[in-house]
Amino acid sequence: MRFLVTDDDTQLFLLAADPVDVSMTDAELAEERAQLAQAASSQARDRHAQLLSLSQDAPSLGPAAAPVTIIEFSDFQCPFCARVVPTVKELLAKYPDQVRLVFMDFPLNIHDWAEPAAIAAGCTARQSNDAFWALHDYYFANQDAITADNVIERSRSTSADFDLDMNLWDTCATDSMSEVHQLVRGRMQMAMRVAQSFGASGTPTFFVNGRFISGAQPLEAFEELVQQALVD
Repeated sequence: MRFLVTDDDTQLFLLAADPVDVSMTDAELAEERAQLAQAASSQARDRHAQLLSLSQDAPSLGPAAAPVTIIEFSDFQCPFCARVVPTVKELLAKYPDQVRLVFMDFPLNIHDWAEPAAIAAGCTARQSNDAFWALHDYYFANQDAITADNVIERSRSTSADFDLDMNLWDTCATDSMSEVHQLVRGRMQMAMRVAQSFGASGTPTFFVNGRFISGAQPLEAFEELVQQALVD
């Protein structure tokens, strides 16, 4: 956010865009914009490298060798996160060889069942990527029916449709003193801190090869960043 103060200090204006030095030539302006773009690309690459390292064991969709990785920080109880699910699926279908999606939990404290759902999903993901995505879809399709009281029961029922060790799952999801529960919760909290350090403050938040985009954006907004990532 930029402001302009008049010479007599009597008026303050909020600028709609960054000020432009009108004394600069077109060539100088173009060079400055190129330098800013290069700096932004460098920052995105640094973020991308850190996020890839952080999320290497996280559930994902799409080819591991895809040139573009979208890392999503999401909350299973967030209505905007549910709204963007079809858009993300459409994007993956449109770029089946170019885009990979990685899911990271970012449960907001205003949602009473988001964190237990995130931990339960993390416990499921430890045993089966396919089971995780089934649970992911179940949460977002049934937000109105899930409560803090039934989230574990419903998570267990959905996960049990797959060939999982449900005794191990129960320990992970419900025994807060167990090593595996604390591991899942600790990784989630670490991921949230890193995301916040990169500007994430709500959900959904996405990093497209390190470039930040937030909210339930339309397909075109994601495609713009995907195309940019493909030529970087």
